[in-house]
Amino acid sequence: MSRYNIRFKQEDVGYVKPWRITDFIEKITTLHYKEELIKEIRNRLNNGVNPENIILFDKSFNIHRSYSNLSESSLLLQRGAKLTYHLGNFSSLYPNKEINSISLLFECSHSPTHY
Repeated sequence: MSRYNIRFKQEDVGYVKPWRITDFIEKITTLHYKEELIKEIRNRLNNGVNPENIILFDKSFNIHRSYSNLSESSLLLQRGAKLTYHLGNFSSLYPNKEINSISLLFECSHSPTHY
């Protein structure tokens, strides 16, 4: 992993609001983790992982929580659904009828007035 040093320089004398610093750091962090995710997916595909076995969620993982107890089959069970519900909807890198059906059910449960 590379390490970067960032130096901030302000032209005018004034107070930098904390929310601006937090917003900037959040943007950098988001970009970093997106890059890491793409790199990890590429490595898995290059090592022979079937794209059907890669599932993407539309929300972020909680860094302080363990997801090692999740497996491909647990997503299809009630227990797996409870463990992943807060991660939002999901889709497979490759078309998959079961995943698409579950994804549609998830969408319906989140916004029942739209269906």
